[in-house]
Amino acid sequence: MGQYALPMPFDELRAQLTSCITQLRQHIENQADPDQAYAEATQLREQLQAASDEAAALRAITVRRIQEAGNLSVAAVGQRIGLTKARAQDMLEKAARNQQSGTAATRTQDAAPDQLGNSSR
Repeated sequence: MGQYALPMPFDELRAQLTSCITQLRQHIENQADPDQAYAEATQLREQLQAASDEAAALRAITVRRIQEAGNLSVAAVGQRIGLTKARAQDMLEKAARNQQSGTAATRTQDAAPDQLGNSSR
């Protein structure tokens, strides 16, 4: 957790992520070697896609948490979070699949070193 006694606030973490993406974009745009720029852009796209997939899995898991915390039906979950009953059901099923295959955070931590260290693409 570094310099913070408590975890960093969500909005601050999100702002740092936005700043990092902006810096990476500028780095790639300023890369003199177009082949290297392409390789770096590909790595960035792959990493952001993995992060997007992870966010979707985390979102599904939180839908499950909402359902369990409130002892809610699928329809009630959908109404609470502004989704249709069918979409809420899809997310609950995704959460169940994620629980069977391991937590979302574990998959990200396991995948991150390969994505960061691979510059041959």
